[in-house]
Amino acid sequence: MKRIILAAIAVLLMSVTTNAEQNKILSKDSVLSKFFSSVDSIRDYTVINDVKTYAGKKVQKRELKIFYKDKGHVRIDVISGDEKGGVAIYDPKTDKVRGHRGGFLKGIKLTLNKHSKLATDIRGICTDQATFQFFKKQMEKLKNSPMTIDTLGSGKVSIRVALPESLSVGKADGWKLYLGANGLPYRLEYFHGDSLVQESVFKDLNINPGLDDSVFKM
Repeated sequence: MKRIILAAIAVLLMSVTTNAEQNKILSKDSVLSKFFSSVDSIRDYTVINDVKTYAGKKVQKRELKIFYKDKGHVRIDVISGDEKGGVAIYDPKTDKVRGHRGGFLKGIKLTLNKHSKLATDIRGICTDQATFQFFKKQMEKLKNSPMTIDTLGSGKVSIRVALPESLSVGKADGWKLYLGANGLPYRLEYFHGDSLVQESVFKDLNINPGLDDSVFKM
């Protein structure tokens, strides 16, 4: 009987400790602070993005390799799916995108307004809106807005927040950002009402590899 009582006490203490840890994780300020500091520690990175985008009956499925370098330089290579072989390079100095489409149009290189239909996905999401740094800027503007933060185990959390019209991306009015134990995104979902309009899964993240400037030239 004594062993049973001691075991019950141990379970209760573990439960209290776990709840305390979860409450700490659920603090909006602590979650955002970790996210912001994790992004700020990145000079450059590469990541694979498996992304599905929905616009009415249209579905765009692509696997992208995203390159980011400090001060906002972005390169996106379409490595499989729709527009395979396409490349888009965003220059923060000109606020324009230079690139080419996939297939037989690969040889035609254009410099475009970043909002051009040839430079965005089917919902109009721009090249420079695909980076962790952009997500951070958005969340900094939203930090005083109501958010739903859930713990997902293994140090992971999700943040659900509404997007006002002034911060809408791809005509979405809400998003759900999933952060790993390292404080960085591993999944992002955009919503319009209750409908999922884009889902991105980030994998094979390589932080601070020392990308050469030539990566962002064409």
